[in-house]
Amino acid sequence: MKKFFLVIGKDKFFIYSRDNKGVEPVFIDGNPFRQYNPQNIKQDMTDLLEYLADAYNEASTDELEFSVVENSDRVRTANVSSVLGNRMKEQFSLDKIIANGMHHLQNDVSLHIKDYGVNYDGNSYKLEGDMAKKVEYSLLGFRLEPKQIMEYC
Repeated sequence: MKKFFLVIGKDKFFIYSRDNKGVEPVFIDGNPFRQYNPQNIKQDMTDLLEYLADAYNEASTDELEFSVVENSDRVRTANVSSVLGNRMKEQFSLDKIIANGMHHLQNDVSLHIKDYGVNYDGNSYKLEGDMAKKVEYSLLGFRLEPKQIMEYC
């Protein structure tokens, strides 16, 4: 059974291979992501499953296991979840992950997390109590990358 992390971006799937050594990006056609069309997300996810099963010499897509980081758009998350079915073993809330990351990052005052927040996948977030809240986009916000998101799961 091959284990993966799947981060659902606005128009990209970020796949990371997971084993005892840690988490490494899976490169697909030379890219650390796979572009998808939001209108065809279910078919694109099905195609990705078949690609991964083939690339990792698994007998079927049922041999794949995923931990999924939600997208801020719950509809995309629901569509991916419906395709993954029982292959999805864990699901992580994006808002909680971003809040965890912001708590950690604000220890470095030079990043100005309290003032400007963070940017991820085209959205800006600031801490309100213990929760990350979407706010008006700030060019001064610290930019989080998908690989960093997984550090705060």
